[in-house]
Amino acid sequence: MDDEMRFEVDLLIAPTGLDELGQQVKANATFLRYTLVLGLRKADNGVPAGWPELRHEELVSIPVREATKLLRFPHTKEWFQSVVHGTRKLTLISTTADDKPMVRLHSEAGPKNRTRLMGASTLPRTVLSATTGFSNPTAYLAKREMQAWRLFRFEPSALRRPDDLFAPSELGSDGSHLPSVLLRIAREGKDSLQIFEHVGGGLTSSMPGVRTARVERDEVRERLTLLVTDRAGTTFPARDLSDAALRFLPLVAMDYDPSLQGVICIEEPESGFHPQQIPSVLRRLVAIAMGPDFPVDEGNVFRQVMVITHSPGMVMEVDDDHLVYAWLINQSWKGERIDRPGFGGLKGTWREADDAKSSVVPFFSLLNYLFPVSPEPSEFHEYLNGESERDSPMVRVRDREDLRALITQKQS
Repeated sequence: MDDEMRFEVDLLIAPTGLDELGQQVKANATFLRYTLVLGLRKADNGVPAGWPELRHEELVSIPVREATKLLRFPHTKEWFQSVVHGTRKLTLISTTADDKPMVRLHSEAGPKNRTRLMGASTLPRTVLSATTGFSNPTAYLAKREMQAWRLFRFEPSALRRPDDLFAPSELGSDGSHLPSVLLRIAREGKDSLQIFEHVGGGLTSSMPGVRTARVERDEVRERLTLLVTDRAGTTFPARDLSDAALRFLPLVAMDYDPSLQGVICIEEPESGFHPQQIPSVLRRLVAIAMGPDFPVDEGNVFRQVMVITHSPGMVMEVDDDHLVYAWLINQSWKGERIDRPGFGGLKGTWREADDAKSSVVPFFSLLNYLFPVSPEPSEFHEYLNGESERDSPMVRVRDREDLRALITQKQS
């Protein structure tokens, strides 16, 4: 329908977690599919009133036997067994297909087949958002998983600010509260100094010369300041670091923060870095993400990293299995031309499935992205045509004869 939006996501959740009262709850299945349909509420005369309403909500588990077909990326048996649980298909939330749909919340505790029935159009929010850990532990842990999804875009101005003594100990979306986060990680770890040694060591790859880092607690000014020490023994505030070094600090903190779980989205993490430093950034991002070669434990934290980038340098360095390319597709819809996004992986990777839903990146689109060919500058054309008063032609770096041969060789 024209007035509907449909969302569907397959997600892996942690097998255990804490409920609203801090008590541990256990999921009956860990591989789930959540479907949500929202529409425009209609007035009595059938005209959309402009207010959204819930039309369909569903949460079901995906049994182990089906999970093996859906999780197509390379992984080991040990990893699979540590994250995918549940042999039976469970219906946790369902919706009737009536003219006035009813949403059912199926209880996982108490009498068998006990459900709660609610009119979809009368609900002020999704049923999943109101689940509790006591009667619906699996649905509750699914809610907690989605609540843990984070989007970061690091800003040097936020990373330079010191923290108050009682500032939040979770990293802000802009990278703020880094001193509080590092202090909390150090206190929770077995060795309170180890995290700062890792921060200094991780920073060295981005800014050679840095040896160690620490957080200074100033009781008089009531603030926390991140300090770094160089190889000469000079200590100075982290705010004096370059933008690139500052953006590298939260990546190191993420790597050693076991409480940071779920989906982590980072926008343009390469911003401010020299092209030669991009491989170091990518290695740190891979270290943050959960590795599918080992079972999930304290050393392989349950989290996924998604990166949004416009940098050809990042694209050329990333593992081809990890790349998802986005492009615009112009098509006809109801007599009009519209643009819609297309997503695909590289040919020959696991993302190229046999079914029709799979898309492959157009080869020339990727080539044009990595080696863009732009029109000649108008000023250059004017000079060639004798219309310019410049004493010398405007020659781009890419037009140098000694470089063009190298670019052509790299493209072939």
